[in-house]
Amino acid sequence: MNIDFLIIGQGISGSFLSYFLLENGATVLVLDQESGNRASHIASGMINPVTGRIVATTWMIRELLQFSDQAYGQLGSLLNENFISEKNILTIPPTLQMQEALEKRCREKNTFIRSISENEASMLQKKFHYHFDPKKIQPSFLINVQALLISWKQYLEKKQCYQKDSFDFNALTLKKNGIEYKNIYARKIIFCNGIETFNYAPWKNLPYTITKGEALIVEIPDLENHYIYKSGSLSIAPWKQHLWWIGSSFEHQFKDALPSKNFRLSKEMELNQLLKIPFKVVDHFSSLRPGCIERKPFIGIHPQSPSLAILNGMGIKGCSLAPFFAKQLADHLVHGKSIEPMADVERFKKVLRRL
Repeated sequence: MNIDFLIIGQGISGSFLSYFLLENGATVLVLDQESGNRASHIASGMINPVTGRIVATTWMIRELLQFSDQAYGQLGSLLNENFISEKNILTIPPTLQMQEALEKRCREKNTFIRSISENEASMLQKKFHYHFDPKKIQPSFLINVQALLISWKQYLEKKQCYQKDSFDFNALTLKKNGIEYKNIYARKIIFCNGIETFNYAPWKNLPYTITKGEALIVEIPDLENHYIYKSGSLSIAPWKQHLWWIGSSFEHQFKDALPSKNFRLSKEMELNQLLKIPFKVVDHFSSLRPGCIERKPFIGIHPQSPSLAILNGMGIKGCSLAPFFAKQLADHLVHGKSIEPMADVERFKKVLRRL
């Protein structure tokens, strides 16, 4: 098989990269092992324009929000589905310090923090216990990641652009003008396969971090699902019907990738303290995700091996970062357009020389 690009991994990054490459007329094959605990497949799908205790505006968020709305809309139109919806966040500050930070941002111009309406205040008072004044984060979005990944996989299968298989690093041979992998010949191979990417020698020296994320799926039938709810580190996002995604954790030190009893107990305690209405835990999952110590992704072509490329390290911002940088990488690979310097893997060319 001769193709332009071999893509490893069909998470949110691999899906959008294959979409934009196909749009550019390239031939692709997506290789994915379909493990059940992949980070993309259990992600909440939230796009939140602010972050942290000081409620700082997320890097590049205005550009990312506009692009995300367009990209998810275009992909949804192609597949005759809707993957993106505006779900503004009603945030309940757990401390006076957080309330003051929210109020400060609310007074500033060009902020994403708003006062809540009387109807929203009335609804929150009936459903939640709280001591400090809630605010609204607007706009924020919710992506149906699971539906997107399933539908896009089916589309790729119909195009004969998808193969279920685990990637074998030992079967990859770098050629002068491309790569050979088993019976596949391609101009380039692009690594979008999460933490597995960094097991491959050419990428292992990148300054990456691995964090463990856990979440619960909880039934809360009496909660209004037009919003996402947030209180400190606790997020409550619509999942399916009366089910809600509850998370998440960001553990840098962990024994294994399995769901932990401590996480479930702590989130159940937080929910009991916050909610006035009943809930029932129906599932618990966890995953490992890679990020960059600079909190910027890894995008671009390997400076020492031009047949290798990467689209990885999105961390917890994958739903907003992946479509935008997938488009940048696709345009770079096909048309030679530039990549945002703060994301371009070229910035790590010194460490990438040390194989």
